[in-house]
Amino acid sequence: MNKHLKYKHSILLIAGISTILAGAIHATLVALTHVAPLPIETIFFVFAGLLQIVIAKSVIRTGRLKHTAALFSINGALVVLWVLSRTLRAPFMNSPESINTLGVLVVLLQGVSIASVTLLKWMDKERIRHIHGYSFAHVCSILLLASLLSGFGIFGGGRVGEIFLPDRTLDHSHGGVGHGHKEGSHNESSEVGGFGVDINTVTPDSEGGIKEITVKEGGHHDDSPHLHE
Repeated sequence: MNKHLKYKHSILLIAGISTILAGAIHATLVALTHVAPLPIETIFFVFAGLLQIVIAKSVIRTGRLKHTAALFSINGALVVLWVLSRTLRAPFMNSPESINTLGVLVVLLQGVSIASVTLLKWMDKERIRHIHGYSFAHVCSILLLASLLSGFGIFGGGRVGEIFLPDRTLDHSHGGVGHGHKEGSHNESSEVGGFGVDINTVTPDSEGGIKEITVKEGGHHDDSPHLHE
């Protein structure tokens, strides 16, 4: 094996292994942090992680141009999706997602793979031009465009999903689905002065006080206003 092929094989290994690690994290740890009723995000990250692993193995095994292009595109799309969900309101959430160590680690692994594939394309630029007629700049432009379109497409698909699932709101930990609060009503009970109070019947007045309280048992009905402390 000559020096050029040895370097190329080493770079293929770096691109593949870094993506396999990112895919494994996506399919396990990231997927588990997105568990919720109707687990759309969990299914997505398991699928995306497994797809990363399958493509990465193909890259390591064959090193074919189309496989390295697919590896660049899927990693690029997931990086774009990560950036969008941290800078814009994430789908089914009221704000952008938080930046954490696990997410940064996955992005770095995917970045290593993208850089490795870019280097491979540069090393094979003459062969690519001869076989496909594309320059190195042309190839990079196509791969970047594919990554951007895929990332924006996935993010946009999540936003469209909000139209069909308007009551599905994730909290910041993705541990469950939030619920809306209607002004002037609550869905839990409390103990006030030894009485069981049905909070559903607490009605605010125009000045922010309590207009009416209905006591569930052993109490009385009070129509007098009470100011909040």
